[in-house]
Amino acid sequence: MKKNIAYMAKTRQRGRTLLELMISISIGLVVIGAVFVVYLGTTASSRQSSANNRISEDAAIAMAILGNNLRMAGYSPPRALFSPGSALVDGVKAVVPDRHYVGPAIRGCDFGFSSAANVAFDLITCNPSSSPGPAAFVVRYEGHSFNTIPISGNPSDCLTNGITANTVSTYDATSYKLVESRFSVDTSASNGTPELYCAGSGGAAPFTRQPLMQFVENMAISYGIAEDNLGGNVVRYVSQTQLDAITPGTTDSLWARVVSVKLCLVLRSETRDQNGGGNYIDCAGNSVASPNGFIRRSFTSVFALRNRADFSSTF
Repeated sequence: MKKNIAYMAKTRQRGRTLLELMISISIGLVVIGAVFVVYLGTTASSRQSSANNRISEDAAIAMAILGNNLRMAGYSPPRALFSPGSALVDGVKAVVPDRHYVGPAIRGCDFGFSSAANVAFDLITCNPSSSPGPAAFVVRYEGHSFNTIPISGNPSDCLTNGITANTVSTYDATSYKLVESRFSVDTSASNGTPELYCAGSGGAAPFTRQPLMQFVENMAISYGIAEDNLGGNVVRYVSQTQLDAITPGTTDSLWARVVSVKLCLVLRSETRDQNGGGNYIDCAGNSVASPNGFIRRSFTSVFALRNRADFSSTF
């Protein structure tokens, strides 16, 4: 009888130990599962934060590149320390040139260039609204060693290609270096990602575009115009399509009215987000769902053009 009682006690003791082990394992699995869920959430948040930080850093670099070029658009120091003379010609105020370059500082396209990459500035054409795409623009200004990166003593374009070609001055018989840089957004044929491109007037093969920044997906531009091509105050912002439709006026005189540029860029993340990318505010100010699972953000800045700065120089 005593042996049976002892045996039963041992049996009950073993049962309790197994039960306790099972409970401990269950509790452990619950704790591990909770820790794993927290880890996944923390990792996802960390990836989102890292992606947003990179987008912001890339946007700052892209805006700096484009902003520097837009601020220089139309730059050409006055050759004399007096205001240029003027006269009315067919009811239009004509100004006697007082600097090397007096042409349009900028031209743009709402939906990208339709003309060939190396076409002359005056022959640039735009895609119609029926072929929507990212905007594109081109800037021109007088280049020097102090407003570009000098290459072998010559000014350079947006790709740091030295400009060796001379342009005849409108002011006198001398020549100078005219910088022309064309910016656009397109999908790379090599890696399939959206990129910001530039084609410049320097180098051995002018206007051969090269990528500047990866993951720039869209670019939208509106132009702050003055009342005429001599005024310096913005009266309204218009698109390229609206500007070209203003009458009367030639293409050059209309684009000479541009005083400032409102630039919007949309950048996306390098990889897809496991939560689907969420919503973002696009360049039109609308909250839209980010497609394809990528995180997207838009960035907007306004840049004044120096061609309307009304400065004087001792050059």
